[in-house]
Order: sequence, then structure tokens, then C-alpha cells
Amino acid sequence: MSRQMMSQSSRSRWRGMSSLRFALPACALLLSACGSGDGALSGIGDALTLGPREEFVELQQQQQTETQTQVFCPPVEIRQGTETLRVYAADRQDDPMGVRYQATMTRTARECSVLPDGQFTMKFGLTGRVVVGPAGQPETVTVPIRAALVGNGEAVWTKLIPLPVSVVAGSPSVEFVHVDSDLVYAFPPGTDLTRYILYVGFDAQEAAQR
Repeated sequence: MSRQMMSQSSRSRWRGMSSLRFALPACALLLSACGSGDGALSGIGDALTLGPREEFVELQQQQQTETQTQVFCPPVEIRQGTETLRVYAADRQDDPMGVRYQATMTRTARECSVLPDGQFTMKFGLTGRVVVGPAGQPETVTVPIRAALVGNGEAVWTKLIPLPVSVVAGSPSVEFVHVDSDLVYAFPPGTDLTRYILYVGFDAQEAAQR
């Protein structure tokens, strides 16, 4: 991806995280298909062969019954200003007709547990949609997603998720689903988990470097 596709003048950042800087993408939706939810998710399969969609559905169901667990699970929030990513063709930044694709994040889910050694774990999922722009074409695009567990104004865990999304010919948009189980962290004894939140969003600065 050309470095000129995203403006280097983007200035949005996540407060309290000096090491994480998120360029603010254009938030206006390109097509009306981005504005609505991406439909009901369904189709839970065999637990041994779950795909991302089925895993996300399972997370949603477990989240609805989380009051039955003894481990507080910090919420997952799509960081305001990073829920939409618009990528332009080379030398066509801010040209509405130069948009290759626009990605929008829509839903999240999660579950938490504690390992036998005392480490806290969180499995989280997210869904969204990629819409082809006027300058787009069928291709596999890499959508950069940033996740950060934040507490008391400080990020204690972060991860960049370069998510490949295949846009097929004849389809103006495609849904993406991702489930991640890499969040493992050893909190100090007595930590108040209610002060923590997992933020997710598109990393536009990372997109500009591709």
C-alpha cells in the first residue's frame, strides 16, 4: 500500500497512551451499506472446528451469561474516531472518487478467565465490513486493527492485528470477523479490573505505512 494513501497529517490519538497513536480516519460513510449493522450472525458449528464467525457468536452468547462467572470481564469498546478507515489510491488523498475501500467496525464480544498460574486471559471478537470505493477492485486488503487494554490511563497490553479481507468480484462489500485469544496478562494482586477497558479500532497510521 502506498504511503500516500493516508494523510500523514492525521492527529487522533488515544488519550493516556503515549506509545499508541491512532491517526483519525474520515468518519463519514462512503456508501449507505456501511451505515447499518451487518445483519444477524448465526451458524454455531462443532466446537473443534469453529471458524471466526461461529467463535464470535459463541462469545456473544457467553457474554450474555457472564453474570454467572466469578471473574469480572472488562468491556470491549470501539475507540471513538477509529471505527472507520478510508484508504485512497496513490496521489488521490481526500478525493471521493479516489477511494479504494472503506472499512467500518461494528460489533464486539468477549469472555475472560483466570489460568491456574493466576494470569488473566481475555478472548475478544469483533466484526465489521469493507466496502469497495470508486477506485477499488477485487483484491485482498490488509485492514490494520489495534487492540489495547487500558487501566488508570495506561496501556498494559497492546497488539496490532493485520487482518486480511478478500473482496470478490461482483460484491460491493464484504463482512469480516476476527476472534483473538492472545490477551494474557498478570495483574498485580488486588487489581481492580473494573477500572480496565479493552479498546479496539483501526490504526490509520499503520495503514499509511503499507
